[in-house]
Amino acid sequence: MNEPPPGAGTHDLPQPIQATAVRPPWREIIDNPWLMILMLFFVTAALGLPFLWMSRGFSALGKVVMTIAVLLWTALVLWVFYLIMAWCIPRIMEGLQAL
Repeated sequence: MNEPPPGAGTHDLPQPIQATAVRPPWREIIDNPWLMILMLFFVTAALGLPFLWMSRGFSALGKVVMTIAVLLWTALVLWVFYLIMAWCIPRIMEGLQAL
């Protein structure tokens, strides 16, 4: 005897609100392979490796290859920095002794 009123079928029920997945801006950056490569080689070097491994833009093999390449690049940058400092420090010391 507790029948729903006429026209109150299940098709009249409101549809549940669909949650839209909003991607944060940083996720879009690390998922873009070209932006990730630019960031690794020109901004962060080896400090950006955690972002590489969070990225969905590379396969597992691609991440391993990129990790090796970034580590070699970082070693080269640090070696060149060492050479520049080794060249500069004696000249700086000579200048300070002249004072």
